[in-house]
Amino acid sequence: MNKYGSFLAIDLGQSGSKVLTPAGEKKWLQNFYQPKTDILLKIEELFREIKIDKVENVFFSLTGLNGKVHSVAQIGELARKYTSCKTVAVCDDGLAWNLGALNGSDGAIIAAGGGAVAVGRKRDKFSHIDGKGFELGDQGSAYWIGLKSLRFAIKSFEGRAENTKIIDLAQEHFGNLLELPHKHLAANELHTGCIHLAEKIFSLIEHDKIATSILEEAATELALSALAAAEKVGLSDKKITAVGGLFQNKWFAQKFKEKIFSKEPHAEVVDALGDALDGLLLLPQELAGKNNELLGWWQI
Repeated sequence: MNKYGSFLAIDLGQSGSKVLTPAGEKKWLQNFYQPKTDILLKIEELFREIKIDKVENVFFSLTGLNGKVHSVAQIGELARKYTSCKTVAVCDDGLAWNLGALNGSDGAIIAAGGGAVAVGRKRDKFSHIDGKGFELGDQGSAYWIGLKSLRFAIKSFEGRAENTKIIDLAQEHFGNLLELPHKHLAANELHTGCIHLAEKIFSLIEHDKIATSILEEAATELALSALAAAEKVGLSDKKITAVGGLFQNKWFAQKFKEKIFSKEPHAEVVDALGDALDGLLLLPQELAGKNNELLGWWQI
């Protein structure tokens, strides 16, 4: 326990959510954020699921902010309604990952799951790269991999490109590819479908040339984002950590390292020391009361 008192830490992501209870227990929840949804409604859903009605501090790591924290007062009031808390911190998930993965030291992280964001830190200076959402960014993310794979599968199915096993995987989820444009999928349905397709694309590594090249390109995009985040804050030693679901695949993690070293031979790729929840717990000692585009505080 620290001077702030009891904590509830919440990490809302595109593939699910993680919660650290006041008792120190980490829980995984199915609740996830979909693009274009009201983040206040998603947070309220989480509180109803968590069912913790008394805690002094609630700290949030949120996806979908596009590099700028907003609605801090509304989130604070909502948190107080459900937990009677006194202090609320709201931060971009990339910032939480940076603090947790590097244990508060300087460096850059790339977080890649359904979306992708890189955050660099040099003391109190932070950079935010990508995290622009599925329409304008998230380069190298699971969504990006899935959409690129789906588009190539359609192209191949029509005879405009070489054959690929991606066709079978795409049709398992989306059905007949030629009928897909007539289904009028909502943006969130396409988004979720592409993320699920990306998970299957990894099974084709080194068994399908097209799938392998798409994944290699994703590794390149993520490496470029990580290096840009380090460069933007003036990190001379280029210490980089890769976190998130995509890097659970050993082949992909190794490709990412290769791409980093091909661009910056003297970079250091280090293992993560913690996750976004651990990063939230570091906020009081690292950035107490400090507001920036990636972090906002609310207190009664």
